[in-house]
Amino acid sequence: MESVYSIAARAALKVIERRETASIIVVGPEISPMVRAAFIELGRTVVAPDAIPYSERDSLPAGYFRLKKLDVAGDSGVLEGTQGPVGRETATKLAWTCGTSFTVPVTKSKGEWKAGRYSATVC
Repeated sequence: MESVYSIAARAALKVIERRETASIIVVGPEISPMVRAAFIELGRTVVAPDAIPYSERDSLPAGYFRLKKLDVAGDSGVLEGTQGPVGRETATKLAWTCGTSFTVPVTKSKGEWKAGRYSATVC
């Protein structure tokens, strides 16, 4: 049986992945094991930030999603994070792109989880 976290994450990912699949989820130590397990349950690869492959061009490659949080309480929740690519900034060069940051609220209504009005911000 799917966890409430994986069901809520699936609803949010439907919005986030309209353009590109977030196949690799980057999670820091602040993300709970239950949330990590939810993304694994959805068939996503879950990695720590230090497992992102080094690139001179990108700090977060395309296909990666850096999870800031997935909170679920009762029949509502919110997923926040940034979808790559995010360009690498140096002392002499600004990043060429900064990814898309998402805040996606999700709610359960009539037994089904759906994403609500979300925000997507580029830079």
